Amino acid sequence: NQSCTCNSNFVIYILFCSNYPQCNIFYVGKAETSLNVRMNKHRFDLLNPCTPQTLPITKHLKSCSNNFFVTIIHKLSDHSPLNLCFVEDFYINLLEPPLNVKKS
Repeated sequence: NQSCTCNSNFVIYILFCSNYPQCNIFYVGKAETSLNVRMNKHRFDLLNPCTPQTLPITKHLKSCSNNFFVTIIHKLSDHSPLNLCFVEDFYINLLEPPLNVKKS
């Protein structure tokens, strides 16, 4: 069991709409870099009026709550980008988050 902080990298996280559980919307993502760097990218996409609303998570947050909170659900110890993708896919299949885009 590893401790995690906003500086943790190679993590899988759940990003919840701040209206959760009323809207029951969440997203599963991964961060190779520190989690705070990845969350800053989500914040930038959310707050920047020039960001295209093509990603389902950005589109939902802009229309619902304009805010989010995050929880780390898994930290990889091996720092393998390939394993990080496998673990992210595992959690997406397990949790079926409504805002993840299906990979073909």
